[in-house]
Amino acid sequence: MIGALPPGTGPEAVLASVRDRLAVLPTASTVLLACSGGPDSTALAVLTRVVRPDLRLVLAHVTHGLRTPA
Repeated sequence: MIGALPPGTGPEAVLASVRDRLAVLPTASTVLLACSGGPDSTALAVLTRVVRPDLRLVLAHVTHGLRTPA
């Protein structure tokens, strides 16, 4: 789990944090990311692709059911 970064963290620090946490994965690993479609999970998917383009990403859409449909 990546966890929250302090408010105001710059883009380089965010990329470094994601890169550091993904460094343990072997090259060309398959990674399952659970995404709600919100901005945080979407950002995680994009950042994962940016810092580790070698990974095979499988995105699983998760609906938490916390919001009522519009």
